[in-house]
Amino acid sequence: MAVIISLGIPDLANSRGTLVDYYGGKLVMAWGVALWSMATLLTPWAAKASLWALLAMRMLLGIAEGVALPCMNNMIARWFPPTERSRAV
Repeated sequence: MAVIISLGIPDLANSRGTLVDYYGGKLVMAWGVALWSMATLLTPWAAKASLWALLAMRMLLGIAEGVALPCMNNMIARWFPPTERSRAV
């Protein structure tokens, strides 16, 4: 299952950074958390339904979780002064 999640995370990585730059880290992170929470909630149903549904839910989880790093980097860059950024991470 870790392979399926890792296939979804790097997918469209540049577009996620663009989304974060355009809409801001908080909004994109909120939608990412909502989507990966929904994928996590639906995983037991998908596992019962079929293997392909389970793999699709895990892929959605990886895609939604992939916004976390660009969002965190964007929020750190905006909220912390340059002298404190290395300690913020």
